[in-house]
Amino acid sequence: MNNLDYFCLTPVFDEATCYPKVFEPTSEFQEIRQGQVLPRGLHIRMDFETGKKEAKLMDVEDTGKEVKQIEVSAATAVVVKPEQRGDLVLVEKDEPDDEEPEKLEQLTPERLAELKEIWDVVMKAADAEPSSLRGSVKVLLDTSSTVEQIAAALDDLEPIVRMYELGNDFVVLGGMDPLVLLLSHPVPELRMKAATVLGASLQSNIKAQSYCHEKLGLTPTLFEALEKETDSLAKKRMLFAFSCLTRGYPEATKVSFVLFFSFLSHAAE
Repeated sequence: MNNLDYFCLTPVFDEATCYPKVFEPTSEFQEIRQGQVLPRGLHIRMDFETGKKEAKLMDVEDTGKEVKQIEVSAATAVVVKPEQRGDLVLVEKDEPDDEEPEKLEQLTPERLAELKEIWDVVMKAADAEPSSLRGSVKVLLDTSSTVEQIAAALDDLEPIVRMYELGNDFVVLGGMDPLVLLLSHPVPELRMKAATVLGASLQSNIKAQSYCHEKLGLTPTLFEALEKETDSLAKKRMLFAFSCLTRGYPEATKVSFVLFFSFLSHAAE
């Protein structure tokens, strides 16, 4: 190895913080330091908990496997200059080659058990979502529901309808119709929450956009609600819903332009 080439983590040379640019492999795993270039033919592994990479010489039984030379980023490393230590020279960092990502090592039984536990929690939550969706829509459709019940149902719906398939289910279950009616509810909080759920269900969902625009006539209804709204937070949420309705949906966009220019012409009179 050329012992003149070092990377240092401090501006002054120090044996504790400086290390060779070229990695020196042994038969034992050693940590790959920042900026080091690896010779070919090494066994490389990564600790997925710490993010650290380690390398060593290939074992005899592994010599037939293909390995690639890699370089660790040296973006934050400091190179010692000659004036800081007489026998050191400036090291120029080579551009890294385009390389395929390293293959992940086989997961341990402990990690597999941990992932299974996480997956079970996720699946239980996923199984509960359709039930929560149906229950919330039922509250919206029930004319005897209280303001508190409606507000709670809207809070439950907002994260659910953001998911594409469940957003479509919300339309099929008839949730859009009472949601649009809530835009004119006398309680500002319900108008705000209804507009929030409406925007979440319409966002990047062409089926929901089409149903609301064509079947419910939502584009002019929402525009009118925006004009009349006096609560600042509810108005912001309605503007969010209006943008979600028109974004990526040309039919609603065309109607919104007509409504906007009509509004401007009346305002100028």
